[in-house]
Amino acid sequence: MKNSPKKILTSIFNRTGIGSSGQMALSRSTGSRPHVQLVLLIAFTVFVGQTLVMFILSYLPSFSIWFHALFDATLLVVLLSPVLYFGLFRTLVRNISELRRAEETIIKQRDSLDKQVMARTADLSAVNTILKWEITERQRAEDELKRELELDAALSELYKPLISPSATIDDIASTILDKAKSLTQSEHGYVSSIDPITGDAIGHTLTEMLKDQCQVSDDNKVVFPIGADGLYHGLWGHSLNTLKPFYTNSPQNHFASAGVPRGHIPVERLLTVPVILDEAPVGQIALANKGADYTDQDLEAIGRVAEFYALAIQHSRAEEALQRAKDELEKRVEGRTGELAQANTSLMAEINERIRVQEQIEQSKAMLQAIFDGISDPLILMDANMKVKMVNWTAADYYGLSQPQDLIEEVCHLVFRQRLDPCEECEVSAAISSRKNISFERPGFMDPDRLEHVFVYPVKGKNSHGNDVLLRISDITEQRMFEKQLIQSEKLASLGILVSSIAHEINNPNSFISFNIPILKDYIKELMPIADTYAETHPNLEIGRMAYPEFRKDISNLLDNIAHGSERINSFVSNLKEFSQFKDKVKEEWIDLNSVIEKVISICHVQLKKNVKSFINDIPQDPPRIWSDPHALEQILLNLLVNAAQAAEKKDSRVELNVEVRDSWLDRIILEVRDNGCGMDEKTMQKIFDPFFTTKSAAEGTGLGLYVTHNLVESLRGHIEVESTLDQGSTFRVILPDKERRSKARV
Repeated sequence: MKNSPKKILTSIFNRTGIGSSGQMALSRSTGSRPHVQLVLLIAFTVFVGQTLVMFILSYLPSFSIWFHALFDATLLVVLLSPVLYFGLFRTLVRNISELRRAEETIIKQRDSLDKQVMARTADLSAVNTILKWEITERQRAEDELKRELELDAALSELYKPLISPSATIDDIASTILDKAKSLTQSEHGYVSSIDPITGDAIGHTLTEMLKDQCQVSDDNKVVFPIGADGLYHGLWGHSLNTLKPFYTNSPQNHFASAGVPRGHIPVERLLTVPVILDEAPVGQIALANKGADYTDQDLEAIGRVAEFYALAIQHSRAEEALQRAKDELEKRVEGRTGELAQANTSLMAEINERIRVQEQIEQSKAMLQAIFDGISDPLILMDANMKVKMVNWTAADYYGLSQPQDLIEEVCHLVFRQRLDPCEECEVSAAISSRKNISFERPGFMDPDRLEHVFVYPVKGKNSHGNDVLLRISDITEQRMFEKQLIQSEKLASLGILVSSIAHEINNPNSFISFNIPILKDYIKELMPIADTYAETHPNLEIGRMAYPEFRKDISNLLDNIAHGSERINSFVSNLKEFSQFKDKVKEEWIDLNSVIEKVISICHVQLKKNVKSFINDIPQDPPRIWSDPHALEQILLNLLVNAAQAAEKKDSRVELNVEVRDSWLDRIILEVRDNGCGMDEKTMQKIFDPFFTTKSAAEGTGLGLYVTHNLVESLRGHIEVESTLDQGSTFRVILPDKERRSKARV
């Protein structure tokens, strides 16, 4: 009875494990009413109970103190149980139920939160994995970029000694070895070249270790001989035999290993790259004893250095071959020194161009663009779809653009020809498909009146896309014109020599003819009276199936024709000489135009009769005498009539010779030759007066007729006009002046 009910309940809660939860429930239950009321209620209950017990015990017989205490406690429990139940335990039970429900809710929320945490943890783990991969890839890309920059820097430094005219192959080999060791962090190595005659590999460089450690050779050059079977020995020779680069980080276990000679340094790691030109080994770069293992990146880097070394060897061999050729040509023909120098310059330019193209492929885009802009010819880099990827400033000017960037990513045939597909006549598209180096000539793409030589180079390299091509356009219009002029000059020089020879051979027999004609005339003049006397006594006399009077007249004509033919031969030879040499002055005189025309017709009447169905000769009956060169005029008319007869080969062929006399002194005489033959187009008409130009076969013409005619007309101070329609015929009109009629009297 000494402990309060609250303390008793607290001890009960502690023993039963309710603990703080029970105290919280007690505080909640007692917190709903004042503690004083609860105490008064309990006190009142105890008072009533004690009174009742005492009242009951007063009527009962006396009990022992233990029974009295037991009865007192029992009655107290009976009386306090309802009060405690409704006043405390009922509220406490309700709070405990709420706490359990709250605990279940918390457990459910905790499970849900655990699931969310696990899902989030999985997501974070995946993101973390991706981040680790990206960081690794970025680091790898940075390392790759760093290696690429270092390689580009090394290659750019190699460019200067490669193109330096004073650099020897030993200098270049030393530079290449230094860069190769630096790129791979190798301790030792050597650079060699293949002797093109013996096939032996000649080492041009020895590293520091060879001078201090290696006892194999005391010289800076070591010769690695080729075997009798055409193969090279040992590991160093394996790459030359297979033409493939390789590296090994355990040389002693490699199948091609043959050990090292006594005194040689130990080889712990080895990387060797063959230098190849035209599918044949020309040199080698070998490196040894890198601090770490060799990798594919090391092999690729040295492979690119080997390409530069190949260009150096090619350049060196080309120079040696060129020097030998130059010396030989100087010994043979001293007069062709200028041509040899020009050939040497052309060869050097071609070699430098090839080096420049190879270097453009290996360098970065910025350096490539700088080289592009330094080239005087238009350069265009395009892909397999003919989309422009890079151009130089010259190409921009060629296409009429203000900036090279205006053409980038544009399709050639779309931007210039507004076509979706490549042009049918375009050879660039075929070159891209064939993947071969080709060159061709074409009319100017932007200016059809120009002539261009187009070179198409497929871009070959490890960094190319495999289908890119480099297009170079060279304007060769002036070059071709110069070549034509040079060929023409050589032809004319050759013709001059030929003419001199022909003139000599023709003049000798013709001199006999011209010399003997007067003698023959005198002989016939002495014989004719005898023949006349005989004919008087024989009225029916016939000679050569002709009556004597006709024979007598014909023999005189024959002698005149022979004399005229001899003169024509002399005139022909003279014309040939005029063609090959400058003639100071024509031999002009007053001539009868009708007689000149009759002689010309008598010479070419056989060909006219053979080729022409109708020949019309419209000449005035009594034309005035003109001041001219009769032989030149005969040659002019003969060439025009023969050409007209050859052009008019058809069923209703017709050739006309018309002569017109005008009052104008400038256009005094007009000689017109007209035909209804094949005619000419505009392009042919522009070339008919060029020497050696002809539309006939080699058996029918030399291309000199109209050229000589044009020169003869100009020598007579006249001019010639041409009118022609294809398949309808041509008209040649020779217009001669009469400048001398006022100062010279006609005979």
